[in-house]
Formats: sequence, C-alpha cells, structure tokens
Amino acid sequence: MNEKIIHDSRYTSYELINKIDEVHNEINEKVKVFNKYISPEGHYEEADHIIELIDNYNELVATELRLHDTNNNDINYIYLSNDMETFERLNYMRKKLFNKSAFQIMKDNSNEFNIKDNENLENLENRIDKDRAKHYRFNDKFEYEPSFDDYKVLMKDNINSNEVVLKKLVDTSKNNKLLLKMKDSFKLGYKLMLNELSNYRDQFMVDGINGVSQHKKMFNNVKNNNLRYFETQEQTENRFKNDLISEAKLNININSNNLDDVIITINRDYNNISINIENQLVNICINKKNELVRYSGNTPSELSNDYNSFTSLSEKPLMKNSNNNKEEYNKRFNLNKNLENHNSIHASKLSSSNPHIKKPPKFIVHKNSGTKPGSEIKRRYYHRYY
Repeated sequence: MNEKIIHDSRYTSYELINKIDEVHNEINEKVKVFNKYISPEGHYEEADHIIELIDNYNELVATELRLHDTNNNDINYIYLSNDMETFERLNYMRKKLFNKSAFQIMKDNSNEFNIKDNENLENLENRIDKDRAKHYRFNDKFEYEPSFDDYKVLMKDNINSNEVVLKKLVDTSKNNKLLLKMKDSFKLGYKLMLNELSNYRDQFMVDGINGVSQHKKMFNNVKNNNLRYFETQEQTENRFKNDLISEAKLNININSNNLDDVIITINRDYNNISINIENQLVNICINKKNELVRYSGNTPSELSNDYNSFTSLSEKPLMKNSNNNKEEYNKRFNLNKNLENHNSIHASKLSSSNPHIKKPPKFIVHKNSGTKPGSEIKRRYYHRYY
C-alpha cells in the first residue's frame, strides 16, 4: 500500500498528507504499547515492525516534501534518536541479542580468545569497562556496548577495528543458532541506522554491518538485499569524489582534494564533459537534494545555502554540453520554496535534549563555488557520537 503511493507522483498533496496522518497515528499507538512493556522478551518481531513502519512513513513525508510545494508544515519525519525512550529500548534489544551471542561464542571457543577455560558468562560481561561503555536501558535493565578497548583485551589476535572483531566472532563459531541471533542483531542495527540521518550514523556500526554482510554468506541478506549504498554522508561524499576522479582521469591527490575541488578541476580542464561524467554529476546533485529534503524539520540552522552553492558549482561543467538547458537544470534541482519554511517551523520545536541540538553541526571548510583558489565557504557535516 505504501510502496504504491511512495513511487506514484500522481497522488495529490491532499491524498499523501491524509495517508501520512493515518500512518502517523498507527505508529503512535504501536509505540505507546511498546514503551509500556516490562521486558523485551517476545517483542523482537514487533520492534522490527515498528522500525519498518516508521521508515515507510518517512518515505511518505519525503515524497510529499519533494513533490509538492504546498503548505505541508503539519507533517514531519520520525527519527528514533529524537525519542530517547523508544531509541534506548530498541538498542537495548539489539545489544542484548549481540552480547548474548558474542560472549557465548567466546566461552565455547576459549582457546581462540583471551579468556580462561570455563570462564562463566557473567565474568565475561563484567570485563566490559562500564564507566566508558555506551549503555542502553529497557525499564530497569541495562545492556552495555563494549568499546574497542574492551575487545582488544578479550582478543588474542592483534585487531585494528571493530569490523575485525565481528569477522573473528562469526568465523570462529560453528553454532548456527548463535550466529542467527547475531544476524538478527545486525538486521535490527541496520534498520536503526537506515532510520537515522546519514550524517549522524555511527560509522563503526555502518562499517561493521557492511563488512560482515560481505564476509560470510550466512550474513549476505542482513541488509534485506537492499542494493542502495549503506554509508555515512562523509563516506558517500568520498565515494562520489573518487568516482569522478577516476571517470575524468584526473591526476590529482585523492586525499588532499574534496568533492568541490574535483568539480572545479573538471570545469577548468574540460571544454566538454563526457556523458559518464555528466551522469555522475547529475546523480550527485540528485543525492544531495534528496538528503536535504530528509534534513528538513531537523536542522537548527539554514537548510539550503550550501546546497545552492554546490548546485551552482556543478552547473558550470554541465552547461558546457550544448544539449543541456539551464532552465531544465534549475527546474530539476531547485528546492521547493516551502522547504526552508517547513524546516524552520519544526526545527524551532526541537527540545534541548534532542541530539541535533545537543550535538550541533561541526563545520569543515570547503572551497567556494567560485574558481578562485582560497575563496572558501563553510560546508556542513553533521556528526553525532553517543
């Protein structure tokens, strides 16, 4: 039902907003019931369904904001990290599944890890530095997320990332029941990260899920066979940059140049760009527009300045192709006028405990959309560490 509406632009704003209100009410009722549970046992499928329902709802909101430049200020996204009670409960369930499996794998294969023979599970869990570890609450129960330093103590081998730890655990165990529980934890983590704005995604979790899903056949469908890239925004930007450098065959330092530098170089060095470079630039602009629509209502600052600067920069090489029309370009990539208004109305309602307020945007410097070296603007990257 939702899929049909999400992908069919013939639906009017009125029809979409009615559907959004309907799904929003359903989510509210389900979340109220979920947050009253004393224990997570028996409610894992329900948790999974709530996240999927919220993701479908967010797709409807994004479609409305993207397609219709109307007064849609009564709707907004649902991001679980803005609802700490639900966020804590879902992450408690994710970590409970993972920790129970991981510590049992270590216990069953003590010769592969830095633990004593027959060390009980309680002792293993107590080796987590709980003063430093992230923790999640479900009612009066807590579940701790081991830090990288905790894993280093528990591993015999030298490790350099959490991803290596995950691969070691899934390679060591021959117990499919434990591996399936760990897989359920990864699937829940994947859905939680998809719900999060890309600039706020936990990179350790993103890298771990991507790594283990490619490493072992049993975990291939952790991402529900979703072919979309699963990345933080910084990783997406780096991928776009590297692909452009490769396609344009630019002889520049990948590490010391950002995406803006690459586009400026293409504009300077090419009188006419290839269709492949053009397609990549267009895809980057589409991605950035879609991401910006996703941030509306959750960004306590100007929403569109950096985007407008970037599209202005990308327009220069694209307009070198005589077949391209500036009016069509603007029509395709200009933001709906009401989007800035939608963002300011809802962002002003964010509580002081909201992560977007508690951890405001960190700024890094990108080159200006002009071709003069040294001319700079601040481009936003959003990161949250929790």
